[in-house]
Amino acid sequence: YSNTNKLYDLIEAHAKKTMADKEAIQRYIDKSKSDKLYGIIVDTSGLNVHQLSAKISSMFESGGARAQIRLAVMSFGFKYGVPLDADFVYDMRFLPNPYWVPELRQLTGRDDAVADFVLSQPGAQEFLDGVIGLMAPVVDGYVHEGRRYVTLAVGCTGGKHRSVAVAEQLATRLESARVATFIVHRDLGRE
Repeated sequence: YSNTNKLYDLIEAHAKKTMADKEAIQRYIDKSKSDKLYGIIVDTSGLNVHQLSAKISSMFESGGARAQIRLAVMSFGFKYGVPLDADFVYDMRFLPNPYWVPELRQLTGRDDAVADFVLSQPGAQEFLDGVIGLMAPVVDGYVHEGRRYVTLAVGCTGGKHRSVAVAEQLATRLESARVATFIVHRDLGRE
């Protein structure tokens, strides 16, 4: 009897606590409504993470077109380490280094002379075309899976010349109605 009675006491205590929690939540909601403290209340019960994401996104979308995914294009220098948060990492060290061209050494990949030098090298345009082609189905898949942010990292030795020029070009070419790009030159000016 004593074991059974203790079990019933535990069940009864849990039921009272659950009811008290529900009443406290209802009081908070009622007070929030009267004080106008709430903006939107979303019932998340029964929603998986993808459904919740879609529901919240639809609440804040305006009538106009909006990018489905934000793509960070990051340049970096391998000598400072690979970015840990990158989804894709590309190595530009297969292209000749403008650092060894005396008139380009002090410039960066944002300067036209360096960008022209880097992008005119054999393999540079083929590389860019390949990445653009690769990213189309990736963006489709990420949007389908509910991902909204992607980081594409482009590295070279110091993060000053090749990676900067290629990152700038990729960001321009990947920008679209579906993809909003932004550029981060992590190691530019670090030397």
